[in-house]
Amino acid sequence: MFVYWLRYVVRLLIAARYVEENSRKVAATVRLNFPRVEDEMSRAPDSRILDDLYRDLQEDYAMLIGLLPSGRTRAELDCCLARTSFQISRVQYALCMKIFGKRSSRIKKWAISGMHEMVRHMSSAVGSSCLT
Repeated sequence: MFVYWLRYVVRLLIAARYVEENSRKVAATVRLNFPRVEDEMSRAPDSRILDDLYRDLQEDYAMLIGLLPSGRTRAELDCCLARTSFQISRVQYALCMKIFGKRSSRIKKWAISGMHEMVRHMSSAVGSSCLT
């Protein structure tokens, strides 16, 4: 229960600082997959496609980790919370696969949605740090 509460609080904190324009610019510049993931998720993908989207978000996360702002600022704290939430969603996805296998599409979509939201926020933070 604590994990779900933590994810909810992180989403509330991050939603207040999210800037769509920055994240789209970074996605286009660095060639991130999360805009395509968002489009695919709206089409109700099957389990196999969800696995591909999961891998795409993992790649985006790995790319953004090196680009995130550093220092003891509010942006760094937000990014730390986003990384934590991303990892919680990643573990949730892995547990879902282990327990339910291919029958777990609904839970996998929820985990991927959380991962997507955090990658989008990290991309926005990278864009914001480049503009300042």
